[in-house]
Amino acid sequence: LKYLSHEVLLKIGLSMWEKGHYLYPWEWYSSIPDGFPIVDINGRTEHFRIGETENDKRFGCLPYGFLIKTERISP
Repeated sequence: LKYLSHEVLLKIGLSMWEKGHYLYPWEWYSSIPDGFPIVDINGRTEHFRIGETENDKRFGCLPYGFLIKTERISP
């Protein structure tokens, strides 16, 4: 995912929280690998734990995702 373009990320259902910070679609909760690093909407990094990590929905997305380098995003 980190290597896909901004347009493709949006097309497959991710949302951009802040420039370079993409949130996973809520429907992906059960597909995120246990122990996978995630970055929450407050910028904290933790490891995803299925059944423990919250599955709260915000505008159709989970409140966490991943970061990409911002120079890859066109203004």
